[in-house]
Amino acid sequence: LARSVYAVCLLVNMLWTIALMNIVHFAPMSMAWKEGVCLVLIQLGWRIALLFAPWISIQGDDDYAEQWGLMLSLMAEYDAEDVREGK
Repeated sequence: LARSVYAVCLLVNMLWTIALMNIVHFAPMSMAWKEGVCLVLIQLGWRIALLFAPWISIQGDDDYAEQWGLMLSLMAEYDAEDVREGK
């Protein structure tokens, strides 16, 4: 039952999000602005769906900062390697 409630809530949120994105499509903005607004709308739809589904837990791990720091250092290392190789 909980999955069905979440699915319906997500469906409703995505439907109104799609409607607003179609309106944004006709707005006199640059493509970058349109894409940014659409991304915000999608994120809002997901957040509202998760708000109405309190049984879904989205908590970060305790070692999140440590793991993300490791990932950033590896990315910086590979970027520096690419610069040295001229890529």
